Amino acid sequence: MNPFIPPFGLRTRATELRCQCGFMIIEPIFVVGAPRSGVRLVYESLSTCGGVFSREVPFIEPLTEMPDLAPVTRGWDSDRLTAAESAVIEHCHAMFGNHLRDRDDLVPDAPDAPDAAGVVRTVEFGLTNALRVPFLRKVFPRAQFVVVEREAPAAVSSLIEAWESGRFVTYPSLPGWEGLPWSFPLIEGWRDLIGAGPKEVAIRQWSSIAHRLEVDVADLPPADVVRVECEAFLSDPAGAVRRIGDRLGLVMDRPVPIHLPLTRSTVSSPGRDKWRLANPELVSLAEPLGSAVEPREIPAGGPVRGREPKPAGPPPPNLFESTYSLSILELLAASSCSLMISTYQSGRLISLREEEGKLNTHFRLFDAPMGVACSQSALVVATAREIHGHQNHDGAAQVLAPQGSHDACYLPRNTHVTGDMGVHEIVLADDGLWAVSTRFSCLASLDALHSFVPRWTPKFITELAAEDRCHLNGVAVRDGQVRYVSALGRTDEPGGWRHGKGTSGVLIDVTDGEVVGEGLAMPHSPRFHDGHLWVLESGKGTLARVDLSTGTVETVATLPGFTRGLAFTGRVAWVGLSQVRDTVFRGLPVTTQPDRACGVWAVDIDSGQILGWVRFEGIVQEIFDVQICPWRHPGIAEAGDDVVGESFLLP
Repeated sequence: MNPFIPPFGLRTRATELRCQCGFMIIEPIFVVGAPRSGVRLVYESLSTCGGVFSREVPFIEPLTEMPDLAPVTRGWDSDRLTAAESAVIEHCHAMFGNHLRDRDDLVPDAPDAPDAAGVVRTVEFGLTNALRVPFLRKVFPRAQFVVVEREAPAAVSSLIEAWESGRFVTYPSLPGWEGLPWSFPLIEGWRDLIGAGPKEVAIRQWSSIAHRLEVDVADLPPADVVRVECEAFLSDPAGAVRRIGDRLGLVMDRPVPIHLPLTRSTVSSPGRDKWRLANPELVSLAEPLGSAVEPREIPAGGPVRGREPKPAGPPPPNLFESTYSLSILELLAASSCSLMISTYQSGRLISLREEEGKLNTHFRLFDAPMGVACSQSALVVATAREIHGHQNHDGAAQVLAPQGSHDACYLPRNTHVTGDMGVHEIVLADDGLWAVSTRFSCLASLDALHSFVPRWTPKFITELAAEDRCHLNGVAVRDGQVRYVSALGRTDEPGGWRHGKGTSGVLIDVTDGEVVGEGLAMPHSPRFHDGHLWVLESGKGTLARVDLSTGTVETVATLPGFTRGLAFTGRVAWVGLSQVRDTVFRGLPVTTQPDRACGVWAVDIDSGQILGWVRFEGIVQEIFDVQICPWRHPGIAEAGDDVVGESFLLP
């Protein structure tokens, strides 16, 4: 792919981003992350891609000298920027082409620089950009973002060291500030830290920026965001750069070193778990990115209508928080099960389970997990470009810590690389695994030779094309066979479903291709249970039952959020809720709800009464799938775990 040829449909847009130098800029790539998360490392690696330009001084820094943007003229509030007036936007476009260099030190207008279409791709670095995502998106509507994440203890420990080094001072004379000169971005609420030591400041600064970044990124289309784990990047730099390049249309045509050189921001030599020696007290910060976070329990007594009050100021270091009704424990215990919940927005699979009379939320990292399929013997998780298969191993469950607490252990067995097929829901039917390819508008299965095998398309889809023509998203199994699907429209043109997404959703019978329900508001998660077809009308925030003989759709319950992800145990429906983004779902009935929640709600399918709930706070804001796991306390092992190395599944 020639990085200087704009993708289809963007050439006209590029003319709006013309610079004084005469070149058109399209889709600048901003590498963002909390301080000491590896942002510069990823930025410098991406800068080696062919046809990519970067700059020594981040272009955004001189903008803070403009009267409307400088912290000094905004009461020294913070480095955060959200809005951008037209004059600022014009100034950004005018200066964007200045000081650009590629890896060979060529400028865009140099005779030897490739510029066949006059389109320049840039990769941008600047730590303050983590606080300015809305601003950058406003200035450059086609911007893409590489979000770099690092385990909290290691990042915060490194941040403490950097503060104490005095090498990263950004505000040497911050009015009213006491202690070491302020380093790194200026956060909201910094005055609350006056007189605090560098450790307390670093913890607050890191958690505040990480939280703000996650909230802002959640408002971006998933296609414009690429997440990178610093630890994974370091273990395989070449593979990581290639994967990022594939997502962003960059070309890695030169080898990437196996061991990357230290960046100029390195303070001391890195080492495995160095933070444990320097700041062992930071072990408590490992919980948000590690095994488990205990939610707060709230006595049963009916659903809570509003959010619990939050303390003033930036959030605490734990970015995963949740509350729940005690009735959830009773419902899980009565069903002898747990829940598997995918949250692609935060890159985690959540196992929701009862543990010693409390609710336990166990996290596993995946690259934008979507559909989940779970049985006694298997767990399958679909991600952005892969489908991961796990098998239960009874013996492994017995040795998981704490010993004797688990009744199942899903071991990773295989990973199938699908490519970006836009996989949404997956199911385990009698004839194997089926996946919904939203991008190709089809149902597919897998084999050893191909990315995927197309098996079925709606009647109105005329060709197999990677164009998301109808936004096929959900699939239901009946009597062991794939039977019903949901789509957001009956359209046969690229993205055509977007025009009527609030009223054009359909349910289709796979056996004959006939529509069995229509006029739906963004239907998701079709399920066949108790002799009925069920569906979530996400655009209305409802759980509904479909009369297959008449096509009538009956609303059973209206819930406080964008409903997506549905599972059943007896007379209980477990419904996933997401905090929808007004910018994406504008005009849908669900956006009129004053208090939209993210979590899982338990609903009586006969009366529609809310039986219990789990509400997620922090960076978990959107849920895709909810599935029943037939084990009360399952474990999910990772490839690098010792239990995987010492456990064997033999025929």
